[in-house]
Amino acid sequence: MQKDLIRFVRDLYYQPFKAKELFFHSSINDGELNGKRLMRSEGRESICLLLAACIASLNLANFKLETPLSSGGAKSLSWQDLLRFLPDGYKTYNGRPNDSIYEASRVLQKLNILGLVLQYEVMENGDKRAVPAIKWLNKNWLVKIKAVKFSHLTRVAKYTKEGIDAKFKKWRLRNKGHSDHIIAEAEYRKQLSEKVGEEKAARLLSQNSDRQKIDEFLKLKAMFPVSVIRKTYPELFI
Repeated sequence: MQKDLIRFVRDLYYQPFKAKELFFHSSINDGELNGKRLMRSEGRESICLLLAACIASLNLANFKLETPLSSGGAKSLSWQDLLRFLPDGYKTYNGRPNDSIYEASRVLQKLNILGLVLQYEVMENGDKRAVPAIKWLNKNWLVKIKAVKFSHLTRVAKYTKEGIDAKFKKWRLRNKGHSDHIIAEAEYRKQLSEKVGEEKAARLLSQNSDRQKIDEFLKLKAMFPVSVIRKTYPELFI
């Protein structure tokens, strides 16, 4: 399914009428579509390439940009992970997306096609800057533009989740007696990364205070669902 979706969004460059709200914008002058003007080719190309890269990076079980781990949880993807799917012309000399890709991400976020959060990265001179990190792709939009059907998405999500669960069961059998702590740490790391960014999460987890949080989380997890723990002990997720 991913290959078909990638092909579809790449073809939007040549068939922008399939996604009018994305490629046609209001203009003072009469445009090509009800007073709207077609986006320039450079902008369309950046958007189509970014969408294709996001689809190639999807966890089809939940339409988040992440890599499921056999030990449970998932690894959130960075811009560096996405750059593997973009042509060299869209990368800067220091391995980051160029401005056209960042602008494409802002356009897609504005239309609620991509979900973005701000993360902080360290630049070469030691300064920090906030950069958008893509977290999810809106599958409803893909259905809206007739790229795929809900029934197909449901089948693929079920099949993908079954595969992830099977790998997790095998991993848990191989690591019997040691898995609970690792699973809890992976879950906690994921939640912390989503809240403060991967770099800060890694730094916080190296401190003893956060190890204590993980131990406390484990004890509570044996008695309560995670949703209850989150509501009753929010300090464990800060």
